[in-house]
Amino acid sequence: MLTDTKRRKMDDSVTRTWIDDLIDVMHDADDIIDDFRSQLEKQSEDGASSWSVNQVASKLNPRTWYYAFKSRYLINDRIIKLNKKIDEININRQTFSIDMNQVQSSINSRQTSSIVDSDMIGKQIRNDTKKLIEMVTINHERRKLCVIAITGMGGIGKTTLAQNVYQDPSLRNTFQARVWVCISKEYSAIELLQRIIRKLEPNTREGQTISELHEQLASKINGKRFFLVLDDVWQSMVWIDLLKNPLQFAASGVVLLTTRDKTVASGVGAIYVHEVERLPRRSCWELLCKKAYIEEEDDMLNLRDVGMGIVKKCDGLPLAIKVIGGLLATKTKNRREWEKVLQSND
Repeated sequence: MLTDTKRRKMDDSVTRTWIDDLIDVMHDADDIIDDFRSQLEKQSEDGASSWSVNQVASKLNPRTWYYAFKSRYLINDRIIKLNKKIDEININRQTFSIDMNQVQSSINSRQTSSIVDSDMIGKQIRNDTKKLIEMVTINHERRKLCVIAITGMGGIGKTTLAQNVYQDPSLRNTFQARVWVCISKEYSAIELLQRIIRKLEPNTREGQTISELHEQLASKINGKRFFLVLDDVWQSMVWIDLLKNPLQFAASGVVLLTTRDKTVASGVGAIYVHEVERLPRRSCWELLCKKAYIEEEDDMLNLRDVGMGIVKKCDGLPLAIKVIGGLLATKTKNRREWEKVLQSND
C-alpha cells in the first residue's frame, strides 16, 4: 500500500504533468493562430490590383496553387492533431481525477526546482551530465561570459539534466554565485529580475523598475564568478534584452539555458548546444518500475513484457513514463491491471 506522503507526491506530480500538457496545447494553439494570421496577411499584401504580369503568371502556375493548397492542408492537419490532444487531456483529467482548484492556483506560476530528480535512470544522463560539467568548467576558465544550451522536446528530460549539472559539487566550489530560475513562455521582466536578485541576496529590497533592477543585479555580481540556469526559455529576448548587459559586470559567468526551440539556442549565441536524446528502452523500463514501485524480481519478470509494451508507447519520453508509472502505482501488481493500462492507450 502507498503511504499518504507517497500518494500526495504522486498526485502532485501527475497534476503538474497534466498542467504542462495543457500549457503545451495552449502554446500550440497560439502558434497555429499566428501562422494562419501570417498567411492571411500575406494574401492581403498580394492584392490583385498591384500584380505585375510576372506575378499573375506566378499565380496561374499550378505549382503555386499546389503550395497554397499544401499550406492550408498542413494547418488543417495541425488543428485536427490539436483537437486530439485536447481530447486526450480531458480524458487524462478524468482518469487521474485532477483537482481543478490545484490547477487554477498553479497554471500561471509554473516553476522548476534546482533539486536533483531522484528518478534519474541510466548511463545516458550520467554521461551527458559529465560532458556538460566539462563544458561549463572549460568555458568558465576561457571566457568572461557565455551561454550553453540544452534543447529537446517537452518531457524529454532537459530540466533533469540541468539539475544534475547545477548541483554538481565541483561547480558549487567553482562559482561564488549560483542561481536557478524558471522562465516559461509568459513571464514578467521585473519579477524575473527581482527573483534573481533575491536568490543572490535574500534580504535585499528590490527595485521596482527594470533600470533600478539592472543596477542592483550588476552590483550583486560585480567581480564574482557566477553560474545561472535559465530553465524553460521560450524567447531569446529574455537573454539579449533583459539579462545580458547587467551580467557583463561579473568577473566570469556561465549561463546554462534549457529550451524546446533550437532557434532560441542560436538566437542567444550559445557556444555549445546539447540536444537531449530519448531514453533507451532498457532505461525506460527501469524508470517505469521505479515509479510504479515494482521492486520484487518476481513482479518484474511477470510484468516485463506488458511493461515493455507500455514503454514502447511512451516513445522514450521520461515524463510520459513517470505519469503512467504513477497511475500503475495506484493499481495492484498483476498483469490484468497493467494490460488494461496498455490497452487504454491504443
